[in-house]
Amino acid sequence: MRQWLLRLWLLGLGAVTPLAAQADRLRICVSDHAYPPLTFPHRDGQAQYLIRRAVGEVGWQLEFVVLPWRRCLKAVTQGDLDGAATVADTAENRSKLAMPLRRGMAHAARSVGEVVAVVIRRRDSQTEWNGKVFSALRTPVIHEAGISAFSERLAELGYRGLDSAHSPEQLMRMLLMGRADVALGLEPRVSELLRQPEFAGLQRLPLPFMRSNTYLAFNKALYAEQREHLDRVWMAIERIRHSPEWPELARTIYPGRLHTPGVAGDRQEP
Repeated sequence: MRQWLLRLWLLGLGAVTPLAAQADRLRICVSDHAYPPLTFPHRDGQAQYLIRRAVGEVGWQLEFVVLPWRRCLKAVTQGDLDGAATVADTAENRSKLAMPLRRGMAHAARSVGEVVAVVIRRRDSQTEWNGKVFSALRTPVIHEAGISAFSERLAELGYRGLDSAHSPEQLMRMLLMGRADVALGLEPRVSELLRQPEFAGLQRLPLPFMRSNTYLAFNKALYAEQREHLDRVWMAIERIRHSPEWPELARTIYPGRLHTPGVAGDRQEP
């Protein structure tokens, strides 16, 4: 009798497999704040389009889950969700998540897009950024929570960072209140906010802080189980992004203007 019950229990364990492993559905999280052109909480951006189409080509269904970014990364790391849509190539992220790798680094051709980070300051501030170092910087550099690319780059340059802001709007309000000399934000969202009267006292400095690719990353245990299928998702993203029709398709998904920092005369206006 006990052996019969044990056999039933083992059969039951075999029937309980991860949902994604049943080639049924992937649950991918995105930020609860808009980061054009890549992701939006209530509609598809360019990264969401790429992921949705690539997952469909593999034969799986897809669900996007909207969460604060730090919670999103934690949920994927713990296995509560299958993946995160826009993950930076940092040592921290590579240690916790499965990313498309080539020679130990993220495979740039399989990214879902590029992000450009810029420096914001109050108009009466004397702090400068020359593309390599800050001058007249007296405080930690503030940025949004969970963006490890900023934390890693600031540490490399020898600067202190503070990632206590929970949204781009809160970040810029902290700057207006004098909580820091400068803040880091992502384009084109920074330019969109700088056009609002509330933030008229702020300006973007002309040289970008950094440019980096961003990737669809998966839970490591899921990737170990479904490597062949998930590799196919990354390969489909690469093929779609490098297809002749992608530039026009990308503009259709996000027709807004993408600001490119570094143009002469760019200091005062967004």
